[in-house]
Amino acid sequence: MNRWPVGIPLYVVLDAPDSVFSEIWPQTAVDYATRSRRVHEYLSGEANGGLKVHRTDFTTRMSDPFDLAPPVRDLALSLLCYGDYDEVPDGKKPIVRDAILKHKEDGFVRCACSCYELLRR
Repeated sequence: MNRWPVGIPLYVVLDAPDSVFSEIWPQTAVDYATRSRRVHEYLSGEANGGLKVHRTDFTTRMSDPFDLAPPVRDLALSLLCYGDYDEVPDGKKPIVRDAILKHKEDGFVRCACSCYELLRR
């Protein structure tokens, strides 16, 4: 932390806590989901190392991968799952599909993101 100059911003962009990713990753990428949740907690908490933190939320979107043809379908699903969709256990695939459909609007999957601007004091 001492090598990070005072007053120079660092930007960290993550899935938002209520995003499609945050809903899917506990099923498909548990370690990443845990790290993401912990980073949000750290940056939003009082004990964040004395950083000045400003959070801006924004939304992006992607086509519903189930509406796409392979190989684009597989690439989009791997992004959403943080891994190969084919390796997701069959019992968890309905959970992934339901999460995607829950976040679908006008043919697109809504991807909520959070950008943290960090300043060392």
